[in-house]
Amino acid sequence: MEGAPKRKKLEPFFNPKSACVAGASKSGWKLGNVVIRNIQNFGYPGKIFPIHPEGGEVMGYKAYPSPLQIEEHPDLAIAVIPRESVLEFARECGEAKIKNLVVSAAGFSDCGQEGSRLEAELTKTARRFGIRLLGPNSVGTINTHGHFASSLLTLDTLPAGNVSIIAQTGLFSAGYERMFASLNSPKISKVASLGNKADIDEIAMLEYLEDDETTSVIGIYTEGLKDGRKFLEIAKRLAKKKPIVLLKGGRSEKGAASALGHTGSLAGSFNVLSGALKQAGVIQANSIDELISSLKALSLCPAARGSGVGVVSVTGAGCVLSADRLSESGLFLPGLTHDTEQRIKRLIPPYFTVSNPADIWAAVEKGGIGEAFKVYLEAFASQDNIHILIAITTYVSESRFDAENVFGHLRSSYPHKPLIACVLGGNPEEIQKWASSLETIGIPAYCSIEGAAWAAKSLSLAGNVMFKGIDCRADWILQAQSRC
Repeated sequence: MEGAPKRKKLEPFFNPKSACVAGASKSGWKLGNVVIRNIQNFGYPGKIFPIHPEGGEVMGYKAYPSPLQIEEHPDLAIAVIPRESVLEFARECGEAKIKNLVVSAAGFSDCGQEGSRLEAELTKTARRFGIRLLGPNSVGTINTHGHFASSLLTLDTLPAGNVSIIAQTGLFSAGYERMFASLNSPKISKVASLGNKADIDEIAMLEYLEDDETTSVIGIYTEGLKDGRKFLEIAKRLAKKKPIVLLKGGRSEKGAASALGHTGSLAGSFNVLSGALKQAGVIQANSIDELISSLKALSLCPAARGSGVGVVSVTGAGCVLSADRLSESGLFLPGLTHDTEQRIKRLIPPYFTVSNPADIWAAVEKGGIGEAFKVYLEAFASQDNIHILIAITTYVSESRFDAENVFGHLRSSYPHKPLIACVLGGNPEEIQKWASSLETIGIPAYCSIEGAAWAAKSLSLAGNVMFKGIDCRADWILQAQSRC
């Protein structure tokens, strides 16, 4: 298999058999100690070799003055040391036959001409010894399935998931990690902080993740692509089986200038890149919130087989606002068939009309909120040109029902049709509990109409790529008919 050798080359960054860490102190206050602590807390089963000038013992492990003095060849070296020491450490790793290196230090191409010169020298050294280099300016990697984390900032342990993130920032392997640990957030498989991308970039990571069995969805944050053509080539191939969601930083003039100082990236024309990404089937997020909303929906739901959305809401404002947002997103709200209407009318007074979006309050007064949602959602799901369902409720006493049971039954009956839940109101603790109960059964939950609409758009875009040429053509015919 073509991808197998490429996967094998980067596997030690996520699943090393052994790792050495430079930059830990015996007093336990340096960032190198944080790396070792993270490795321990994640339950890493392999060997750890601290590097310390004085040798001795660090955090219960035998320490070595240099990689050259370790009795074996570690799979991975993690350098949490000042910029001035990195070149010599890389050379020692090469002589010690260590083939994979993470460099956390900043101050290279992100910091002027001298930094760029040092980065070029570091890259040259790595190539001379056949070392794969992650960084510099990298915050490390996370692998929940392999129980390994090389992040230099303190992490909580994470439940294993199917979302992998490639990021030109340390946010996702540090700052956002605590959010990923919560129950109603996308569940992570792997995270790679690329930093300045002196060697390993988005292309190398996509090639690695292409055949990774624990990755179903890929998120990317980038500030600039070195080889846009090659990136688009692999993204187009990969998006057909694993949805890709990308957030581009540095779209404005000020943002591009900031990107140059952050990771040394030269941000090209966003409009040109955006058009090319669209052709490649890459879903484009406009913010971190949109990126995370997309990843959550795509990790829990099947890709939608069309762009028709059925909205069932306990509030009239939910109908109006969702119609606005879905229409702005390029999705459509099909008119209801006679059969769909008849299935619903038994639950409402004869003087009420049935429409999409549907305000179900009249049905709630007659049959209760749980029964109203059940009847409306099942009727909508049975209609061929409704491909995605959104259920909007509010968190007040009169609107509470067993959502896990009602929505879970629909999810089981129509497994190919994504169901998105949206709750308006309620305090954060209540929302957390409600959302978590649904996401354990594969239903993404959002606390805003905007989040739910964006999730629906992401599922539709992913389906358009994955099912194009199979049955989406029929969906577009149905869409055209519904507008006549």
